[in-house]
Amino acid sequence: MENQNKIFFQVEAATNVGKRKNNQDVFLLNGTLPTSEEINDQQISLLHNNVNVLAVFDGMGGMPGAGDEAALLCAKQFNKVFSENRFEGIEQMKTLALTALDQSHSIVEEALWGNGGTTATVLLTYGEDYILLNVGDSPAFHIDTNGNITEISHRQNMAQYYKDKNEPYTEADASSLLFCVGLGWDAPSTIAHVCEGKISENEIILLCSDGITNYYDDALCDLAMDVKDIPLQEIVKKAIMLDYADNSTIISCKRLSDK
Repeated sequence: MENQNKIFFQVEAATNVGKRKNNQDVFLLNGTLPTSEEINDQQISLLHNNVNVLAVFDGMGGMPGAGDEAALLCAKQFNKVFSENRFEGIEQMKTLALTALDQSHSIVEEALWGNGGTTATVLLTYGEDYILLNVGDSPAFHIDTNGNITEISHRQNMAQYYKDKNEPYTEADASSLLFCVGLGWDAPSTIAHVCEGKISENEIILLCSDGITNYYDDALCDLAMDVKDIPLQEIVKKAIMLDYADNSTIISCKRLSDK
């Protein structure tokens, strides 16, 4: 591994309630859990060295339980696990994240009696190494130095299920989750999608709620350009221009030049 003391990341985040009554997105930034009210229409920017624990939790709407409560419970448990346990290396971080997923599942299920759940998309970095885990359909993307954007998550919804089988799907299928944290018999650690890789200088990893991709999904190259050209809060403002705009949250993790 490269000398970790030389590796720094610029971490930024923005969120907006969109056309909804409340923001059911919750995100975690290296031990910080800002509320949507605190940063609505604003942007958080942090400089961080070597290790990152970043996550987006998109609470499920349309259920008796509160989606925002499910998302917050999950975020708090992740924060607790990583603050109370020592780790050395990306694999130990992965083990902690999978543990946090399963513990969050039990906590949400018990608190909401099976009436609420949340997605979980988590980025772990340790030096140049990263691991991306996702349960549900909150997407994550890698942007290289040439502006090429690649999805590194796997959306666990019916639309993606049909895509994988090369079968037709409807727009409504994108709203039907196959898996989430807090609902279902499967332990999230057993069904989480995992992507492992390395992040090079000036490359970016994005975590989003689906409010962002509702706007950009047909033009991801525009998302890649916007991330490099305009502040994140401006990207969020674009996303909420849709008539049916959902809560929109985006986190950017950029590895800075070592020089």
